[in-house]
Amino acid sequence: MNKEVIEWLLKGDPVIKYWVNRDLLNSNKRTLQVLQENMEQEGWVKKLLLLQDKNTYIWGNGLYSPKWISTTYTMLTLKDFGIRKNNSQYVGSAMLLTEKLWYNSKLKNDIWIYVYAVWF
Repeated sequence: MNKEVIEWLLKGDPVIKYWVNRDLLNSNKRTLQVLQENMEQEGWVKKLLLLQDKNTYIWGNGLYSPKWISTTYTMLTLKDFGIRKNNSQYVGSAMLLTEKLWYNSKLKNDIWIYVYAVWF
């Protein structure tokens, strides 16, 4: 890929820097971890994390609705961005979704497998 394009992309949001390093530059694991940590300190990820209700772990006043700003959709966006899997806000919301939205005692083990596969 053109070096100028890479340099231009690396001037973008930390999410873009992470994607470029992960997908185009094949950077090492430690570099990617540092970039993930940086995403939580500035840019799009930080903005999304600041919008979460700190007491309930909910975004957009709902688990699945209102569409596109609810907890489910915000978590999908954060996952696509590359948030660290052990981010406390992310984990808290994953637990909340599991317990409140998808909980069914007969399906408990299957749901945990699904949550792990999708969210982590």
